[in-house]
Amino acid sequence: MKLPIAVVVLAAGAGTRMKSALPKVLHPLAGWPMVRHVLDNARRLKPARIVGVVAPGASDVAAAFAPHAPWSSASARHRPRDQAALAALEGHRGPVLVVYADAPLITTATLQRLVEACRKAHAAVGVLGLWRAIRRPTAG
Repeated sequence: MKLPIAVVVLAAGAGTRMKSALPKVLHPLAGWPMVRHVLDNARRLKPARIVGVVAPGASDVAAAFAPHAPWSSASARHRPRDQAALAALEGHRGPVLVVYADAPLITTATLQRLVEACRKAHAAVGVLGLWRAIRRPTAG
């Protein structure tokens, strides 16, 4: 029997590099906020839960999760974000995928491969994100 999956979408960043009053995950991409693309791809996996981790006071970001009921948002107000996500997942049995809300180009197929890899390895958590290397020009 396959255990159900859950998806945690991290959307608590300040997005200060965007230099915009609009939170980064709400910036439109192809007519929809970035976070909606991520949620749509996650929803296609038919997870038992999708949990959004949002920053305190980010009601506009939390509202972006609302149409995806029965999903819930966990505020990172009084504890670290990872603890907020764990609290929202209490009682869940099965793999948990962790994705970033500002990664709209990660496809459902990629997420499905991560689910399969978690199941094969009996891993409790699979994290999928992007890493940005900072390269400094060399003198010369």
